[in-house]
Amino acid sequence: MDTVQIRFSLADDLSGGLKKMLIPIEDFQNAIKEAVNATEKAKTVFGKITDSLIKIQTAAQAVSHVGETLNQVTAPAIDFQQRMADLSAITGVVGEDLDAVAGMARRIGKESGLGASEAARAFSVLAGQLDAPVEDIGLILEKSATLAQAAGLTIDDAANSLAATISQYGLAAEDADRIMNVLAAGSRVGASEVVDLAQSFKVVGAAASSLGVDVEHTAGAL
Repeated sequence: MDTVQIRFSLADDLSGGLKKMLIPIEDFQNAIKEAVNATEKAKTVFGKITDSLIKIQTAAQAVSHVGETLNQVTAPAIDFQQRMADLSAITGVVGEDLDAVAGMARRIGKESGLGASEAARAFSVLAGQLDAPVEDIGLILEKSATLAQAAGLTIDDAANSLAATISQYGLAAEDADRIMNVLAAGSRVGASEVVDLAQSFKVVGAAASSLGVDVEHTAGAL
């Protein structure tokens, strides 16, 4: 009887001890599970944060791209308005006449491919050299654009060349086409630059005109 009781008692003591040992192990396992869960939650949170940051970056890039596009679109218009303001200040052209010049510059700039701002600047060049109505300057501006394309010049150089020659010979705006052809042909045949030929006209043009030598014969002599 005593032997049986001792065995049972020993078994109970061992069982109780084992249970006490299992409790910390379970706690440790639970702690590991909680850590794993926390890690998974952290991954999820960080994943959401990363996605949000990517979206924010993408949105920022889109806004930046839109801003650059708007700048590209608006910059020529702003530049043109500044050119027109400068033109008005230099020439004194205002009101309806300024609107007419603006329309003319846009049309010529588009047709020639040189741009409205360049056409407006060339108008200023012509107006500074020629005492002529807006319509006449516009006609010379058209020929300046044509000469610039044909001779590979800037429209400013073409305008200067035409204006100088017309002024030296006392010609009218209607003669711009004639002068343009003389400059282009004289440059090609004489192997000289249009600008150089126009500079020569500035030197001898008035004298040649007073002697009755027309621009074509002067170009041939030069």
